[in-house]
Amino acid sequence: MRQALKIEDMRVRLNALVVAKKFDMQDPDVISLSRELDRLIVEFHKARQLVCIKWNIASTEVVTSSEG
Repeated sequence: MRQALKIEDMRVRLNALVVAKKFDMQDPDVISLSRELDRLIVEFHKARQLVCIKWNIASTEVVTSSEG
């Protein structure tokens, strides 16, 4: 959840900066925020996949131990 809030905060900041700078996508601040947002999104999706994998493994272990 914390990562999702960081991503949303970064999106808001990036949008505000782009509007303030009149949509200059070559501005170093815009580029920096855009890259940081991309990095956060990738990290968020990797973490979410890891949680899903761990949850699936845990679910399988519960089923297996219930059967035994």
